[in-house]
This record gives sequence, structure tokens and C-alpha cells, in this order.
Amino acid sequence: MSESIGCLAAKLSNYVQLTERDHAHLDILERETQTYQRHQEIVSAGEDLKYLYIVKEGWAYSYVDTRDGRRQIVKLHMPGDLIGFESLPSASVACSVRAASTLVLCPFVPTALNIIFSKAQRLAAILFAMSCRDQEMMVSRLRAIGRMDARERLIQMLLDTINQMRLTEPEISQPLVIPLSQTEIGDYVGLTNVHVSKTLIRLEREGLIARSDGYRVEIVNESAMERIVDYENNHRALDTSWFPEY
Repeated sequence: MSESIGCLAAKLSNYVQLTERDHAHLDILERETQTYQRHQEIVSAGEDLKYLYIVKEGWAYSYVDTRDGRRQIVKLHMPGDLIGFESLPSASVACSVRAASTLVLCPFVPTALNIIFSKAQRLAAILFAMSCRDQEMMVSRLRAIGRMDARERLIQMLLDTINQMRLTEPEISQPLVIPLSQTEIGDYVGLTNVHVSKTLIRLEREGLIARSDGYRVEIVNESAMERIVDYENNHRALDTSWFPEY
């Protein structure tokens, strides 16, 4: 990713050509930075919504806890992602957020969006479209958890991960660094950590992936993995035909 533009701008540039004014608006949102250590809590569900965040470096995840103490990770956040949009309607934090690795976030107050929605309608449209895309991704994840076996769920997750990473690093090199424990992966795909371990070993034996250590995964046969799960890349180009003109 070019150092001359912010992470969010790099991601949005995959879908529309941003103007200098668009970049100026986005630069305001990425003006401040905060650094968190792995496993550090960023916000907790139920708190007042004070800030939204742009991921500048590292990974985070949103999660909810059940009454019996179990955890469901509902979304992975990577560079260029916005954290907290789903909480805007209620003004309280919908999901807890935790750092999955050393993490750099750009916090901004929700009212900072005022100028974008009032002065940069096309930029506002793409932010809205990306929020809709998140819902599309959630439907895909529900399908995976509800109708796929363990092997298919992990394949779906790995394909989603590499395609999401390509939004800010088009020429991403492998192996991928996935800073999640097997327990965290299990909480994301709805499996136990033991089942995750056995399934990763199976994928290696099938020649679909290779692992050099616990956090480095190489996708060896991406096309075969896509066929196994009938994969649809939900990070593909957006339909911008309905966007307002500049």
C-alpha cells in the first residue's frame, strides 16, 4: 500500500476514483492514532459510542459473549476497515472489540462524518455501500456456519481473508500472517479449537494449504479451494451506477 494515502482511502480506491477533496476528507478521519497491544480490549459492548475507528495497522475482531461464557467472533478487522458503523443507530457499542495483534487505530468522533454526508455525497455513498457490503458478508458467514462442514468453513474463512487483505495490498505475498489462535479461529467459524487443529492438518495433507508456524498460512491451491465451497468473492467491485455524480 502506498504511504502517501491512508488505509481507508486505499481500500475505497478499489471501487471508485477518489478526488483530492475526497482524500482531504478521509485524511481528517485518520489524523490521530492510538496503539494497542495484542488481546487489549478497545471497547466493550453496551458502552456509550464515543469513537469510530479506522484500522491503520494490525488486526482486531468484534465479538459478543453469551450468558454461559462462550464467545462468538462476528467480524475480523484488517487495515482499511471501519469499526463501529453498526453502532451508529443506537449510539451504544453493539459488539466488544479486541486487538488480535499489535494494532494501530485512527479514532474519530461520529460527528466527523457530518461534513462527508453534507459536502461529499459520492464519498458518503461509498461508505454506505461498504456498510451494505458488510451485511452481504455476514449473510455469507451465516451460510458457512449453518450449512458448511468444518473443512468448508475454514476454506471459506481463508479465502475471505486473503481477498480482504488484497484490498489494501493487491500484491500480497505469502505465507499470510493470520494472528489468531486456534481458539479464536474456532470462535469465528463455530468450531472447537481441537476441531480447527484437525481440520487444518487435513487441509495440509490435501495440498490446499501449507503452514510454516502457528500463524503463517500459505494458500497453495486457491482455485481448488474456491471450487470446494463454490466461492463468491464478496470483495469484488461495487455497483456504483446509483452513486451521485460529482
